[in-house]
Amino acid sequence: MRLSAGAATHRGRVREKNEDAVFVGRAVFGVADGLGGHRAGEVASRLAVECLAELERVGGTLEGCFREANRRIIRAAAESGDLKGMATTLTAVAVGDGYMDLAHVGDTRAYLYRAGTLTRLTTDHTLVQDMVDAGGLSEEEAERHPQRSVLLRALGVEERLEVDRARIPLQEGDRILLCSDGLTSVVSEEEIAGVLAGVGEPRAAAQVLVERANAAGGPDNVSVVVVDVKEAGRARSGEARDWATAFARVAAGRRVTPPLPRRKRRWRKILAVLVLGVVVGGAAWQVVRNQYFVGVWEGKLAVYSGVPQSLLGRRLARLVEVTTLPLEEVDPMYRRKVEEGIPARNLEDARRIVREMPRAGGNLPTPSPGAPGGS
Repeated sequence: MRLSAGAATHRGRVREKNEDAVFVGRAVFGVADGLGGHRAGEVASRLAVECLAELERVGGTLEGCFREANRRIIRAAAESGDLKGMATTLTAVAVGDGYMDLAHVGDTRAYLYRAGTLTRLTTDHTLVQDMVDAGGLSEEEAERHPQRSVLLRALGVEERLEVDRARIPLQEGDRILLCSDGLTSVVSEEEIAGVLAGVGEPRAAAQVLVERANAAGGPDNVSVVVVDVKEAGRARSGEARDWATAFARVAAGRRVTPPLPRRKRRWRKILAVLVLGVVVGGAAWQVVRNQYFVGVWEGKLAVYSGVPQSLLGRRLARLVEVTTLPLEEVDPMYRRKVEEGIPARNLEDARRIVREMPRAGGNLPTPSPGAPGGS
């Protein structure tokens, strides 16, 4: 195999820090999106890509690398109170002779651009994607859903980690894209495909995609890795037969998006509300409760952890702090958004949203937090 690769990462136009991390090696490549706020998310993503670097240096498997990164993140969080609750997504590939191994946890994504068609290779491990899988939402509704970034799976949550894996045959001329949701949440797949088609050098293509995300508002950290297959070896016969069939259809001009092989789980086939009920009682709740949003408590803006939903009579949120800013003093255009819940990446981001909330008179508020409470 002969490869050419490049990467770009940026904190975006809203976040104060960049909690993403990328790895570009000779045959191993990855993108991690840290969670936890302050420096914790940055530490989690760094630990993940350090394991990728060790994988390339000493060998092993991608799945083993993911599990080792998971253990290190959990151990680091247990040893330092400042890092408690940190986690990270991770999507990575290891390229071999005529194929690539792909591993994935979270909502960072992998794509393959081949013969003019962009094909998504991963499935997001998010609350909204599970609602789509269960038939509770359409793909179009999911793209606009306010909780589309709420994760159900990440490294650093629990010792038992489920990793999506696939082995995919490669061809000369293929272009592999790995990216954080800071790109896909604001730049359409059609626009991404246009950049991959029009910008030849991998690093330049990655930089253009980051610039497109920032031009669209840059609401999140954004990271992109682009890998070009200059020469492909010969994949072992019989491997990834379903993928070979799928890409034959792609070559014929019909777009397909075959999903990663996923373990059969009965609860994914039941109604969306029951799927979310399992989330409440399972390890995924550990991820959900590390999310934050700005809402309302007794007529004032407040910060919550969790998501602004209730399931089976149980709220998926906990009140963290109440501000002195009354809802009636918020610009009328923003009141409905606050009542529905404005998602935040972490506690600091939620406080920033409150500080910068437009006032009815056109001025910016300076709220002070009140006493924490329970919901």
